Order: sequence, then C-alpha cells, then structure tokens
Amino acid sequence: MAHQSNTSWIGSHPSASTSGAKRNSVWALARSFPHALPMCVVARLSGTDAHGRAFSERTIIEYGTAAVWLFSSALPLEPGDCVRLANEDGFDVTGCVVAVQNDHERAAVAVRTVTPAEAAAARVQKPMARAALWKS
Repeated sequence: MAHQSNTSWIGSHPSASTSGAKRNSVWALARSFPHALPMCVVARLSGTDAHGRAFSERTIIEYGTAAVWLFSSALPLEPGDCVRLANEDGFDVTGCVVAVQNDHERAAVAVRTVTPAEAAAARVQKPMARAALWKS
C-alpha cells in the first residue's frame, strides 16, 4: 500500500479574495499574520496541561508561515501553552500558543515555533504567572 502524504500546499494569503475559500475562525485569525499562506497539513497536536495531564488530538493546519502555524482545536488551549505538532511525513515542531479565537465548540489557534529551551522556560513561567494572578 502506498503512503499518502499528509501535506499539501494551496492558495494565497487569506486577505486575498479566493473563490470557494472556506472562511472560518482560522481564516479570520490568519488575517492577523500577513505572511500566512493557506495549506492543508494533517498533524497530531499534543502536550501537557498545567496539571501535568497529557492531551492529544488530530488537527489540520490550515495556514502557516515559517514560524507560525494556524489550526482549529477543541482543546482548551490558552496563550502561553506549549504544544507539539507532528505527522508521519516528518513535520515536527514545538511551539507556544500565541493567539486563540473562540468559535463555538472549536477555537482558532496560532502557535509560534520555539526551541526546546524556550518551550521549557515557557512551561516553568506559565504556572508561576497563573499563581501570581490568584494572589492579586
């Protein structure tokens, strides 16, 4: 059985008028990233929450730049959360959530690629920031 790729590239920038383009919350969020291009990359989104519980879901990256990936998710992600996006074709990035736009059951999410050291620092800093909010 032949391996079918999980990656395909399509279209132009989301601000361009494209006939038949699916205009959803991811499309709207992508307009905030001027270099984002439409794409279709099937990936596994995974990570751990602030309590150390693992989460994972299949998603489709709909827009991206060299450093930012945009997709929809049913997970309760927040800015600062660190996640991994990977697939069988070798796509594998670690990043931190930089924007979330809620839309009914799913949210549009933007993840900026970070180095492993930056991801570790963000995981340490985020729980401390949440604790500071409770004290104030």
